[in-house]
Amino acid sequence: MKKSQSEAGMATLEVVLALPVLIMLALFVVGLGRMAEARSTVDAAAFDAARAASLERNLDLARLVGEDAGRASIGATGIACHGLDIRVDVSNYTSGGSVTSTVSCTAILTDVNLAGFTGNKTFTSTATVPIEVWRSE
Repeated sequence: MKKSQSEAGMATLEVVLALPVLIMLALFVVGLGRMAEARSTVDAAAFDAARAASLERNLDLARLVGEDAGRASIGATGIACHGLDIRVDVSNYTSGGSVTSTVSCTAILTDVNLAGFTGNKTFTSTATVPIEVWRSE
């Protein structure tokens, strides 16, 4: 079957017109993935910080150990995070009490802003971990 003169080059034109849309769709999917990864990482860091602080037997060190664990958790993933803020609340640090940590991270999304993501997005997560009742002091 022969193509008419008016159809010559139409496939190329269709690809040229569809390619930017496909690229934008791919960038959008990458942006959503980056946001999901950042959210998951912040959730894990909050839990890790609270858990590490709850396992520490020294009240004076519990906050520092928790903050270090949160930073290590964020650092292990390699996500670009500006303004990392880790707060460990040990005000209820007693046998049967709990430790609460809050982690905030601003994920950098400027490399996918063509797909509608504007600049950066801040994620915040809080985790509370109980302190064992029967642990030895």
